[in-house]
Amino acid sequence: MGRTRTAPAVIQWPDTGASNQHWTFQSAADGYHTITCVRSGKVLDVSGSSTADGARIVQTTADGRTSQQWQRRPLTGGAFVVVNRNSGKVLDVSAGSTADGAALIQCTDKGSTNQQWTFQRVTG
Repeated sequence: MGRTRTAPAVIQWPDTGASNQHWTFQSAADGYHTITCVRSGKVLDVSGSSTADGARIVQTTADGRTSQQWQRRPLTGGAFVVVNRNSGKVLDVSAGSTADGAALIQCTDKGSTNQQWTFQRVTG
C-alpha cells in the first residue's frame, strides 16, 4: 500500500525575500486566480476542499478544483480580502495570531485585520 503524503500547511513568517515567500497569480476565470508558490510550484488550496471555518490552507498540485481558486476583493486603504471560490470564506491567520509559524486558515469574513492582505510586486 502506498504512503499518503500530507500537503504542507501554509504559515505566516517574517519577510526574508526567499522564493518560498513569492507567489504568482494566474487567472482561473471570472475574476478568480490560482496562487502559486514560486519555489514549490504548488498552489494555495483549502485542505480537503472543505467549506468549514478553520480549514487549513495548504500547498497542493494544481488540478483545477474551485478550492484552489481565489479572488482578491479590494478594501479601502489598499488592502484586500482573499476569497475562496469553493467555500466563499476568506484567507485568515488563525486566531488573529501575530506569532511566527501561525497557520493560515479559511474563515467567515469578519472584517478583522488578520483577514486583510497587501501585495507587493517583486522584480528581478
